[in-house]
Amino acid sequence: MKKATELAGRIWKDAEKNWLPELELLNLHTIFRPLYKGVYKFEIPNKIVSFVILAYDNDSPWIDPRKDRYANKVSILEGIEADPEKRNFKEILNYENPDVQDVIFKYLIEQTDARWQEIMSLLEYSSKMILFCNQQTTDRFKTGTSFDDTTKQTVDDYEYLNPADVAKANKEKGQLLDQAIAARKKAEELLKSLESDFQKVDAATQGDFGFQFTDVKRFDVMSWEQRVRRKKSMS
Repeated sequence: MKKATELAGRIWKDAEKNWLPELELLNLHTIFRPLYKGVYKFEIPNKIVSFVILAYDNDSPWIDPRKDRYANKVSILEGIEADPEKRNFKEILNYENPDVQDVIFKYLIEQTDARWQEIMSLLEYSSKMILFCNQQTTDRFKTGTSFDDTTKQTVDDYEYLNPADVAKANKEKGQLLDQAIAARKKAEELLKSLESDFQKVDAATQGDFGFQFTDVKRFDVMSWEQRVRRKKSMS
């Protein structure tokens, strides 16, 4: 989010100011407001806000996927004039501040768009249709039971379908299979667009939490939440 990264650059350069009104203009105030609770000086929470945006926003020019992730985050802290050895920021580097971890999780969710849900819907549709098409088309269905005088046993009664109806059902399955394949192909194309658009965030989440932001096939918000809110060593 380009406007967010631009605001982050302004925030850390004037860290004594109350930036909540500007965050509200971008509808980010609900994400970052918990960092300001109970504080009477804005410098520390402002720099944490700048850090989260610059370390986890795909439009951040400060994320370097080629660099060691820990070193990259230290560099970002130093760039916003925050001492990595200071307790507040050392806790962030070591995943020891639950409030900040929660903010990071919510900021990541904020960056998802309609493509995530569309891909999941397409993949779910495709899987269900393929499963249905793989079921054998029966040429009969059970109508009840009756007593066989010859065998003296209860037997199942069946009604047999017209061969033309069976052929029609198989043809319709073939059409559904084509649709399922097309849905999966579209999902793969959307996934490639996500991977292309969010390379930096992928590098950030993989380095910090052990999952890729664009791995929609295993997209599970609760899984994200559990990983982001605990130390990397526990993920």
